[in-house]
Amino acid sequence: MAEGSLPKARFPRLARDVDTLDFSGWPIYANASLPEQVAYDICDALAAREAEIPWEKGTGGTASHMGRESDSTPMDVPLHPGAERWYRERGQKD
Repeated sequence: MAEGSLPKARFPRLARDVDTLDFSGWPIYANASLPEQVAYDICDALAAREAEIPWEKGTGGTASHMGRESDSTPMDVPLHPGAERWYRERGQKD
């Protein structure tokens, strides 16, 4: 979660710009018992449909972005082994 702002220019009914929290980096959690292939397939499905996912404008959000440490996608918990394999195969993890 990061700091954000609701700009009056975008939301004219606001009296002023409002400082807020940005939840755009919400993770997808899975139980460790989830089969590795299922977690892998979820990552694959998100990537296949990323053009249809409504990412916040200006955030650079993509399915690939979800597996990287950044201000909007902090890696507070480890990736599921299936997700780790998916990102590693795409050169996004060591």
